[in-house]
Amino acid sequence: MSTIYTRSAKVRLFNYKSQADKRNEERAKTNPGYLPLTWKDIRQWSHPYFLSKSSLIRSANNDSFYVDSLDDIGKNMGDAGDSIQLDHTGWYTDSFQDGLLKGAVIAIRSKHFTDEDGAHFAYMPATYHSDWDGATVYNEVYDRTSAAARKADGYAEKEAEACREDDAKYQSEREIEDLKEELHDLNKETLAMIKDIKGERGYTFQYPKSVCDLVREHIEEAVERRSEIFERIEALKDDYWLAVEPN
Repeated sequence: MSTIYTRSAKVRLFNYKSQADKRNEERAKTNPGYLPLTWKDIRQWSHPYFLSKSSLIRSANNDSFYVDSLDDIGKNMGDAGDSIQLDHTGWYTDSFQDGLLKGAVIAIRSKHFTDEDGAHFAYMPATYHSDWDGATVYNEVYDRTSAAARKADGYAEKEAEACREDDAKYQSEREIEDLKEELHDLNKETLAMIKDIKGERGYTFQYPKSVCDLVREHIEEAVERRSEIFERIEALKDDYWLAVEPN
């Protein structure tokens, strides 16, 4: 029996190491500062506690969980700022500076870890948003709340930056659509005015000079505005951040 158990343990250890090596190789390509995983990390995440959580949605590369609430996994230890000193309370996710993405720390019981207080707890970094439900818990474990808090705040900063970029792209696309609609209305209005001036037979009626001057001024303004619209559209296509810059 002991021989069978030893073989099984060796196989599991080999599998854990192989998974750790594979994940380290993949993540090192995109994150040079990534802290390599160990076979113990892989074993921790294979714990039945995680595998039995039906509310967990794993990311494609299995490096994070998406949950309904921070209380879905272990114990919510609060915001990252509760464990380490920060000069902010979160990271803005759009140009309006309304909602904040915050880092948080989750504690899970583990006989394989001992924290700074000697308790069998491990700590995982997480992020959540102030304006909507749901949270992300990262597949990383630390023996100190401070270490998990620093990682959580770093993830929150990175995620918020991506959100701001997506918001800028969205605002740019929306402004371009509005400009195209304005251009269409401007063309329609100007062409209708020119048609009215020429009349149905295609020749120009004799209007008072004051009326002609007003028509000419309107057409010149329309041409100038058309030029501005085209320039703005091209500028937004080249740099979507222009859409969220203060006027």
